[in-house]
Amino acid sequence: MARKYEYRPNCFALAMEPCEERLLIASFMDLEGKAFGETWPHDFRYHFFTNGAGVSVFLLKSMNAIRIRQNRPALPFAETDPTNYCLLNDKPLKAQKRQEWLHEYRQLSDPDKTRWFNEEWAATMALQPAIITYASRQEQAKVFDGRILSRRETMLRVEAKVRHDLAPWLDAKMRIIKQLQLASELPNAEPLIADIVGKVEPIAALEIAEQIEHPVIREALLRRSLEAA
Repeated sequence: MARKYEYRPNCFALAMEPCEERLLIASFMDLEGKAFGETWPHDFRYHFFTNGAGVSVFLLKSMNAIRIRQNRPALPFAETDPTNYCLLNDKPLKAQKRQEWLHEYRQLSDPDKTRWFNEEWAATMALQPAIITYASRQEQAKVFDGRILSRRETMLRVEAKVRHDLAPWLDAKMRIIKQLQLASELPNAEPLIADIVGKVEPIAALEIAEQIEHPVIREALLRRSLEAA
């Protein structure tokens, strides 16, 4: 398997390379009629050929169980360095490619099917071992307390950091809004308002203008925001 991933808690699947998928097709076609009373062939057909998904570890183990019962070696899938095809998240495209390979395989004579299987087995065995495995990716995802953060915990930490980073700007913005509101209540306050608006960063003037109702001050802020361009 080129890349192992978790598609739901404690359920794993494999994203494979073309040679691995072609090997899997040959093995599946050979074993499908020998899985008497088992439901995995139907599941495999749907997820692999129709849905274009990765191959669950359960389905692979089911397939290998029959091979072992027949005194044949298990399919040799191990974590390897992923190529662009393996990392591609285009399920319709992968489903179409697999159906094309299936059609191609069905047209072969028995000797050609054997050659297909042997060539894809050899190509699979020649894949380079993964530099970064699933286990190492999980280790990299652990932070501080040695456990993997849940999605909610991660979001809370991101939100806290954003609030911390924005705090100075929010304080300054509220101070400017308060200054402008007080200035608008004074007589002949135009020079004072101009001084306050002149100190507002052009890129921030538009956001402040949205919270000001005084038409003169809002116009001054909008003109100030135009300077950002």
